[in-house]
Amino acid sequence: MGVESEAMKNVIQQLANQLAKPSERPAGVVSDAPSTDAALDASVAALKQAASELHRQAPPGAAAPEPAAHVKANEPGESTSTSPAEAGPSPYARLAVIAEAVAEDRIDLLLDPILGLDDRKARHFEVSVRLRSPDGEMLTPDEYRSMLAGTGLLGRIDAAKLTRSAAIADRLTTRGNAAALFANVQGESLSDNAFLDVFADTFIDRQPVSSRLVLSFSQADVRSFGDVHWEAVTTMFELGFRFALEHITDLDMDFEMLKDSGFAFVKLDATVFLHGMRSGDNLVPSADICRHMTGLGFGLIVGGIVSEAELARIMGFGVVFGQGALFGRPHAVKVETRQRAAA
Repeated sequence: MGVESEAMKNVIQQLANQLAKPSERPAGVVSDAPSTDAALDASVAALKQAASELHRQAPPGAAAPEPAAHVKANEPGESTSTSPAEAGPSPYARLAVIAEAVAEDRIDLLLDPILGLDDRKARHFEVSVRLRSPDGEMLTPDEYRSMLAGTGLLGRIDAAKLTRSAAIADRLTTRGNAAALFANVQGESLSDNAFLDVFADTFIDRQPVSSRLVLSFSQADVRSFGDVHWEAVTTMFELGFRFALEHITDLDMDFEMLKDSGFAFVKLDATVFLHGMRSGDNLVPSADICRHMTGLGFGLIVGGIVSEAELARIMGFGVVFGQGALFGRPHAVKVETRQRAAA
């Protein structure tokens, strides 16, 4: 993994450097997603070049770089051994597929309702994106997040997610729906100049839209925030954004400071919540977690609810919001981000 991984990082880092160059935008142009369009248009050639380079540098014996090859399930009694060429696409090929998906704007938006548990009606929505290969395979954040960490591409995906979220917020406002939209943002995006440029162009002077968006950060990312990250959080808060803390593994954080910084929600996994959470050497039970968070003014959302029995236990502790497979799968929505030429 050492030499091959380093070679891939070098190629994708070169791509990130190319994409970091600021793009020129015509003055006075206003649209739902002006910066996303400009960034995508400016980076298509660089992304395709990087994909081609990744294919070219694939080591001998690596799988053929057809994008998004599906692994065939073995029939009963069939051998599970595979040759190198049958083992699935190489990391080079996977990176090429990801780069091509971003270049071609194959970014699908999904909405997952966050329900009021008392009546099971959608109160808010969580926004997520999937990159789509040419043959329709969905590339999930769990697959590409670690692969793209530190390359600058995560910031481009986050920018696309937020501009699409802004368009959805506009749509909800038109329909009289007051739901908030939750969107996960990678911590590294807050120090990415290209992401911040897109962010500013999309949300400056659009407080009615920004106030509808809740940016979610993982506990691990928040713990690693430096001055630059907190400066971005402060600016976003001043623009009307609120924040959520998610992927929480323990309670050893200054939650009062987070509340003062604009964090309005905490999102806990159902299994973690029901088993209690660590705070120092103590295990804090579910009832105390709920009481502590609501007492500080946080909206508590418990996700990953998979059964009625689990739901009954969670509601018994006074949790108001929840989401999970019990209530259905996220559904895709269409959002037009490209500008159409005026007639």
